[in-house]
Amino acid sequence: MNQLTVLGDNTPPRASFTISLTSGTTSTIFEFDASDSWDDQDSTLLDFRWDWEDDDIWDTEYTSIHTATHQYSEEGKKTIRLEAKDSGGLTNSITQQVIVNDEPFTDTTITDIDGNIYKIVKIGEQYWMAENLRVTRYRNGDSITLITDNNEWKNTTSGAYCVYGNTDDFISSYGFLYNWYAIDDERNISPEGWHIPTEAEWNTLFNSLGGYEIAGGKMKETGTSHWNSPNSGATNESGFSARGGGRRWRDGPFMDLKVSADFWQKNVDWGFSWGLYNQNTHISGTWRFNVEGISIRCVKD
Repeated sequence: MNQLTVLGDNTPPRASFTISLTSGTTSTIFEFDASDSWDDQDSTLLDFRWDWEDDDIWDTEYTSIHTATHQYSEEGKKTIRLEAKDSGGLTNSITQQVIVNDEPFTDTTITDIDGNIYKIVKIGEQYWMAENLRVTRYRNGDSITLITDNNEWKNTTSGAYCVYGNTDDFISSYGFLYNWYAIDDERNISPEGWHIPTEAEWNTLFNSLGGYEIAGGKMKETGTSHWNSPNSGATNESGFSARGGGRRWRDGPFMDLKVSADFWQKNVDWGFSWGLYNQNTHISGTWRFNVEGISIRCVKD
């Protein structure tokens, strides 16, 4: 870790950063701490630049650890500069050079622990599964509980899955529906190297496709094989290939097949999902009961 430390009266702010190069991507994550507990002023502003680019966050106030991610467009030696300025106008700065040795991610499919193979698609700078998850085991090999009975479904407080209508014919088209406990389990339901998307990652996806009002159309599979008519605005130009897999309600009944496609978000303590619909191109976020059955799409680490 590099660290600014300046002693004396009218002390400039102290700041530091650590660097983590993420293998196989052009993403570099910087964690920097501009805590003002060191200084005699009451705030700290940061000017953070990568390779002297005009890509900074000047005039942003941070009083604790903050994480930023930058996407490099090419390999090579990069210079990172962090300048901290306190509310009294005193500044200090540090620089560090890092080597970016990018190994492009070129896989077109991934395989889960059960041997299921999924198509993947790059949307913006993210890699997403282009099919719904249909795994029956956690990453460590432990089984996820299959529940068909409505009463058992609504009373469970542990990870469980089902297939829509308890009809195996739907598995290949729509994958499985999982409760929130399955995605919250520390044994990890996602394939190796992938994870349940966070709110920030879903938002990055939607914004890259033009925002909440139109992104749904760009994510929906076209036609009416897996959506009810009219499947408004569906172009699937993103390649996400969302299908109307419906969901399982908290009391056990199945609903909305070919009407909605809902996907879990990684969330603390309570369920939250994002939905696409046959009637429009909107994306809608909804709080869920933890026992509801919702589809899963994973994003690459």
